[in-house]
Amino acid sequence: MNDNLELKIECYSLQGRARSTNQDFTSIYEYPDGVLVSLADIATAVPFDDCEFVSNLNKEITQSISQESLNDKNVFLSQLIQIVEQLKKVYRKGCASFIILYIPYHGEQVWGLTVGDARLGQLTKQYVE
Repeated sequence: MNDNLELKIECYSLQGRARSTNQDFTSIYEYPDGVLVSLADIATAVPFDDCEFVSNLNKEITQSISQESLNDKNVFLSQLIQIVEQLKKVYRKGCASFIILYIPYHGEQVWGLTVGDARLGQLTKQYVE
């Protein structure tokens, strides 16, 4: 990223027709060389403890991800896949969608993983492209 740019993270949560409130969670982890952002969209059709899920996701991230692993995209993505596999052992499919994204302070690329129907992109006319 260009040193003159301000790091600005915006998260949009569009409410679906089937729910009265959104159950979306955002977590931001600061590392020496960048920021890791986790966005979780909890399904309302599957009853379970959403705060427990987010707590477990956060625990897996903080225990597994280090600055050293963030510096190597392949190691980082491998660790994210392991986190997903750990969560699958506890929670049934379809209970949540999430995005985990690493944004380095210096560099031209960001990398991460999406699971489920969470979307990462540019917001235009109430849709993510």
